[in-house]
Amino acid sequence: MKESRLIREGLQSKIEVLPKESGDVVRKSATEAGKNEVIEQVDLLLSLPDEMKPYYPEIVEYQVDKAPYYYDMVFIDLPTMRDVMLYGDQNVQVTIEQMSHLMDFLQGVQHRWSNVAVPEGYVKRKYLDRAIKRLYGMADKDYRFKRIVDNASLSVDGEVFPNAIHTIDSIGSNGLLIAHLTPDRLVSTHGQLEFAHIFVNANEPTNFKLIDHRGINDRLDPGYDYGKLLVSSSGAHDWIEEGFVTIDHISDDLSEISVVNFDKMDRLPLREGVNAAIEGKLVQMGERTLLTSKFAEAMHLLGSVPYCYGAGHLDRAIACYVAGLRSLTQFQNML
Repeated sequence: MKESRLIREGLQSKIEVLPKESGDVVRKSATEAGKNEVIEQVDLLLSLPDEMKPYYPEIVEYQVDKAPYYYDMVFIDLPTMRDVMLYGDQNVQVTIEQMSHLMDFLQGVQHRWSNVAVPEGYVKRKYLDRAIKRLYGMADKDYRFKRIVDNASLSVDGEVFPNAIHTIDSIGSNGLLIAHLTPDRLVSTHGQLEFAHIFVNANEPTNFKLIDHRGINDRLDPGYDYGKLLVSSSGAHDWIEEGFVTIDHISDDLSEISVVNFDKMDRLPLREGVNAAIEGKLVQMGERTLLTSKFAEAMHLLGSVPYCYGAGHLDRAIACYVAGLRSLTQFQNML
């Protein structure tokens, strides 16, 4: 019998392909801490509107009333966008076309389904506080990272970045900027739109499947989704999570690092092409959408530092932090 194949594993859940006599299935399972997400995802997949059903998997079995908490989906015999970016032989133009169709779906279908009023303090709660909490949590995990976030700045190959937490605090105290970043309405989003959650078909660019959604019931702003796409393209998050990154030198006081090296440099034109396509679409959507998406990218990257660290990968955590600092600087330069 075939063995299971892990697609992705987080702190509270994992996604894997499981062999069954009736055919392989994709299973999302969760710990006690992650069970509510599984319950919400099952509820959503069972109640999708017709126009969204082709882009999400079909549930074949689920268990949400007792441990283990899980649901099984029809097996998707397609590579993820992460697979394509890091390991596949798909050409740039096809990948750009796939991303273009995905963003058309988000703008024209996903983000038009169900919208609600924006609660007070949305930007602070959903972005600023979350990023700061996770950075401090990372500092509690590893004393070396604590020294990094305690420093006033971090020098990367001679480019000096201000402390991320201080910068986030300054954004939070800028009432005009917060007002500009606050969306008019919250809408149905995917909520976890990293490349690892997007299955694509090279032969049918309009045929894609999205898994591991979160924001459909927990309404968010459109920039939240677009920012997740930028995390994978501009932020090179897939390279970092997969361990294709090394840091040559870190100073004793952890205030300077030299050269964040990414392996698989032959894949760079593909990533750059897809990123240009994403940003081009955002430009078409308007200045405010581009700005809020870049802001979301920065907050997502900084908030994902503990996940990059995982079981003790300080180099990955630092690379993710640096990616967040670069994105944060890009956002500020747009103001």
